[in-house]
Amino acid sequence: MGKYESALRRARGLLESCYDGTCTIYRYEQTRAATGEDIKERTVYLEEAPCRLSYDRAPAAADSVTADTIEQGITLFLAPDVAIPPGCYITVTQCGVTTNYENSGPAKVYATHQEIALKLAEEYA
Repeated sequence: MGKYESALRRARGLLESCYDGTCTIYRYEQTRAATGEDIKERTVYLEEAPCRLSYDRAPAAADSVTADTIEQGITLFLAPDVAIPPGCYITVTQCGVTTNYENSGPAKVYATHQEIALKLAEEYA
């Protein structure tokens, strides 16, 4: 193993030592209901994966005519080993708090980790 690979292994180990949460990732698969109707069903894709959430900003809610809105940048950090398709539903437990996210963005995969943009699920927004 060369110096580069050794440095990547150490860097990945350091990043993963910061993971203080776990996530379960669900993806949607096309299935056929008993009635013959095509439906999308949420199935577990990856369970209890070590992860970490990062928040770009955490502003207060903004008033609007119809409802208050919250804009927040949320990024999920995971090991790069598993390909996570866009559009997943993800449940994250970090620091004893469990939160649901929907419509995950495409993964940005690096040698040491991957980053996935998240959106709060409707029940939390």
